[in-house]
Amino acid sequence: MTYREIAAEFKQLPIGERLLLLEELTRSLRVDLSEVKKSQNGGGFTLRRGMLKPAGSMPTDQELQENYVDYLVEKYL
Repeated sequence: MTYREIAAEFKQLPIGERLLLLEELTRSLRVDLSEVKKSQNGGGFTLRRGMLKPAGSMPTDQELQENYVDYLVEKYL
């Protein structure tokens, strides 16, 4: 069936049956979208997780500020 045929049939159904059909479509979409989301998040996160962890210990706020100032000095002077 095409979209237009389904839409025409849908409009001819009583309200109660349309609501049941709408709930079934919503449920089906929710399941499909959750599966797509799981497949998209599954492998990528484990690869990116290692990129976020710095080598060694985390720099202090003071060290970050000094590095940023040094970067700006080199950039603009």
